[in-house]
Amino acid sequence: MFCVGIRDGSPLQRPCICGKVKGQQCAERGLMNHRNFSPYDYLYNVNDINDDYYLDSPDLFTPTRHWALVGEIKECDMMCIQPQVLISTKFGETFPVHFNLHNGQTPSFFKWENLKPGSTICIFYPRRHQFLDLSEGIRQENADTVMVFPVSQEMLTQECCFLADYSPARCFGCGQQEKQLKRCSKCDLAYYCSRDCRQGHWKSSHKKLCAHYRMLSNLLNLDFSKFDGCVDWNFAIKELPNPEAREKWKYQAIGTTPSSKSNRLLQLLKQCEDYILKYDAISKRVFETQLGLVFFQETNLQIQNDASSPLSDNVVFQAMMCLARSFSDSENGHKCFVVDLKSNGQIEVMDNEIFLTTLFLSLPQWQLQEDIRRIYWSFETHHLLDTEPIFPTSLWKLIQDPNRLMADNQHSFAFYDVDPNMVSNVALRMVEQHPDDFVVRVLRAGGGETYIDLVPELTKSGAPSNMITIWIRGDFTTHGANNDDVRPGGSLVEQLTDYIEL
Repeated sequence: MFCVGIRDGSPLQRPCICGKVKGQQCAERGLMNHRNFSPYDYLYNVNDINDDYYLDSPDLFTPTRHWALVGEIKECDMMCIQPQVLISTKFGETFPVHFNLHNGQTPSFFKWENLKPGSTICIFYPRRHQFLDLSEGIRQENADTVMVFPVSQEMLTQECCFLADYSPARCFGCGQQEKQLKRCSKCDLAYYCSRDCRQGHWKSSHKKLCAHYRMLSNLLNLDFSKFDGCVDWNFAIKELPNPEAREKWKYQAIGTTPSSKSNRLLQLLKQCEDYILKYDAISKRVFETQLGLVFFQETNLQIQNDASSPLSDNVVFQAMMCLARSFSDSENGHKCFVVDLKSNGQIEVMDNEIFLTTLFLSLPQWQLQEDIRRIYWSFETHHLLDTEPIFPTSLWKLIQDPNRLMADNQHSFAFYDVDPNMVSNVALRMVEQHPDDFVVRVLRAGGGETYIDLVPELTKSGAPSNMITIWIRGDFTTHGANNDDVRPGGSLVEQLTDYIEL
């Protein structure tokens, strides 16, 4: 694991020789151009997309140009689940690159064994990322925008200068202008005036880069100032003739994939279903903070067992997964789910908020960790905590009072309150403000009039199409099907026409 602290925004250790700074044009050639091949410190942060890279509208995320980053590999860690490398740029920066590929993706243009100290890595569309341990680096989720060259950064930069000034009348060995030169029979791009020049260039660098010369030539001929679609190392730019195609490419540019509203939630839940609350880095922090409170010093064994089992075994998590799958299977999928925490013989957990609060406070942070955008949350919770270190303020904007918490960043928005009406109203406002996004609302099924008033708008005919609701019901005796005195007109289950069984 490589740890690099938070950067303080100080000037580059070695500025570009053009004398210009971030946002200004650069006249340097090839890899020396800091506008096209940016320093790490000039990249935008994943939570702070700016107009130097994207269009003004925050909802489009459409790049205005191409950009890349070049660095020499200093250290490699291939023993992790996914490879990690520590790289340095010509600007004097050192930082890690963590590969976080999904669904078994492997690189198309290089092999993992190419990640060696002394080689040079080049990444299209990189973004700065602050990890949960507050270190900084690049979280790389698309292997096809990465290429590794088997030479040092200095040597690669020099070779690219030759290619940037490409001329069939200039010798790649001595640089002299000649009328008749012999061409390299392998790459068809390098020219030499003599056998000595050809052999000297072959031994110094061309032997390692000859097979990559066509790729480097395409890189240097790419017009970085215009964006017609993302490129990979095949350099095939796909035309974007309509808004639907541009919508698809915008997600590829920011490292995600286009999906329906429900698929975003399903993607997140599938990533989290094997997590164990007591051991996952995020939920462990939340869980242990609650255990440290005096009120929860004596926790029952069932809570400890629930927190020691995968989330896929938990009935609340199963309800969310079931609803997400239902939406994916049909546009008219279920929108509401009632969870009886005691119905399967479990010890009543409504009296102890540790497990539920840990789950609710962890979900938006897992969403940020997995870089899944546009899911919004509204939770009824009866136990709010001091949010630091549960929600790191370096990653989240927080507003809190004793009964309410709002956590916001570029990826998501999460709202927590003890008042079910407030939770419901905030969720409905999010539905109106973000009709193309997905809203998850979690309420507690009590027997009071407040809950009875909420039932009609939760039915299948009244629920918004981009929101699901999880009702968590505790004591079956108090709030069950046979208690008409508390809830006239039938139980909550009977009134919710969209009720489904696990």
